[in-house]
Amino acid sequence: MLFKTIGTIIIFFTICCIGGCNTTENQYIKNQNGYVEQIDAKTLIESYNDNKIRANSRYKNKIIRVIGTVTDIRESLFLKSLTIELNHDIICSFNKSEKHEIMNISKGDRIHVRGIVDCKIIWIYLSNCRIM
Repeated sequence: MLFKTIGTIIIFFTICCIGGCNTTENQYIKNQNGYVEQIDAKTLIESYNDNKIRANSRYKNKIIRVIGTVTDIRESLFLKSLTIELNHDIICSFNKSEKHEIMNISKGDRIHVRGIVDCKIIWIYLSNCRIM
């Protein structure tokens, strides 16, 4: 578990250093019909595992609403953010201002998260997340 946490931090830092995750929400667009797509975490993971290129064209840089089961909750002092892991394969990054909402969540809870799909290296990474 420690290796996975350290790996997550290293990967996130690397991506941010090369400019992959340092954009603001208003630089992203909603889906073509103006709505936020809702998807189950398992379906999103299967989509990326099946064909990463197709999944990126459909989801990357788009705001989505993911429904999934909480498998981990962390606070990163290094990254100054809070993260919730859904279904072991989706990392949702929250601003510290969301701490009050996250304090009411436990592992095993099924939650709805809105965020922007940034990238998938080992995990699917969502930024600017909010609990819905």
